[in-house]
Amino acid sequence: MKYLLVSLVWLTACSSSTLTPTPTPTPSQSAGALPRPSAPASQQAIACVSATVDTANWQTVTETGFSFKLPPDWRKQTIQGVDSLVGRWQTAENRFVFYDYGGFSSTLDEAREMLSDYAECSLMTGSVQARVISGFDATGNWNGGGPKQVVAGAWREIKPGLHLSFTAASDQAQDQALLYAILRSIRFTP
Repeated sequence: MKYLLVSLVWLTACSSSTLTPTPTPTPSQSAGALPRPSAPASQQAIACVSATVDTANWQTVTETGFSFKLPPDWRKQTIQGVDSLVGRWQTAENRFVFYDYGGFSSTLDEAREMLSDYAECSLMTGSVQARVISGFDATGNWNGGGPKQVVAGAWREIKPGLHLSFTAASDQAQDQALLYAILRSIRFTP
């Protein structure tokens, strides 16, 4: 049944973005790490979930060079970047997005070491391909906070010298489809 569910999830891919799985080994969880929140098997980490999430009533956030959608209860937090455009939006329920748009945005190479249940795929946004990773941050080191499910994308050379790294995270494992939907909503502007 679990494999049937995964197959059905892949068949419901978003029409405006294409997710392609990349096989990667899953590192074992480090000693002393906090346990992953329990969730039914159908809600635990599935690499590059393409489940349909209704985004019709979501707000559109427009930044210089790109836009994305978030559910209506997310609120902008004030943060200041040094050499790039950075932003953070969050909810009262321990969900957040963080992005860095500039010349030195993360490639997400650190994810394999920082996240258990690591998975990787690619996502096409217009003509720009992203590296998308997901996993569980048991130590709370990924953008601070406590243990959380992480889905992040790194788009390189959107324009010469401009890159975007974008993280969506939640302390609830069942939010993974929501986190992927946020990443799939990203659009680049001329």
